[in-house]
Amino acid sequence: MTAMPPPPAMPAQQRTGRYASWGSRVVAYLIDGAIAAIPSLIAVIVLVAATGGLSVDPDTGDLTGDASNAALIFLAILLYLGTFVFAIWNQGWRQGTTGQSIGKGIMKISVITDDGRFMGGGLGIGRMLLNGILGGACLLNYLWPLWDEKSQTWTDKILNTIVVEA
Repeated sequence: MTAMPPPPAMPAQQRTGRYASWGSRVVAYLIDGAIAAIPSLIAVIVLVAATGGLSVDPDTGDLTGDASNAALIFLAILLYLGTFVFAIWNQGWRQGTTGQSIGKGIMKISVITDDGRFMGGGLGIGRMLLNGILGGACLLNYLWPLWDEKSQTWTDKILNTIVVEA
C-alpha cells in the first residue's frame, strides 16, 4: 500500500514570510461568517413566513397548517444545513487545500504549516473544529495572536500552523 503524497507547498512567490496581523485575521473571519450567514438569514425569514400560517389545535395540541408551510420549513432546514456545509467547505476543506478561505483570500493571508505546506483538507476541517472547541471554551484562543511571537492561536500551536501574508 502506498502512502498519499504530502499536500503541496505554498508557492514561494505567494509567501512574504511576515505573519498575518490579528486585525486581518479577524476581518477574514468576519467575511467568512457574513458569507455563511446569508443562507441562515434567508432560512430565518422563510421560517418566520412558514410559521405565520401554523396554529396549534387547543384540544389536541397538534400543529396544523397547509402543505406549503411544511415545504417552507423543509426549505429553511435545507438552508441551515447549507450554512454548515459551506462553512466546512470554506473554512475547512478549501482553507486546508489552498491555504485560504474566501475571507483569507480577500485579506491576502494564508494558513500554512511551519514548513510552508498547505495542511490538506482533512487537517483543515480538523483545524476548523479544534478552533471552534478552543474558541468556545475560552475566547483567549482568539486573542492569543495579539501577543504571540508568531501570531498563533492555540490551535495553530497544536497543529504547527502559521498564518502569513500572501
